[in-house]
Amino acid sequence: MVLYGNEDYYFFLLRELHSIFHFYSESQTPLKAHCDD
Repeated sequence: MVLYGNEDYYFFLLRELHSIFHFYSESQTPLKAHCDD
């Protein structure tokens, strides 16, 4: 098992949450999601 430093772990969580949030935003408002980028 590989143990990550706190910074790497939180960075990974932030990326996952961002992906989930972006996916949720697209499913809710497709047009707005494309404009956010």
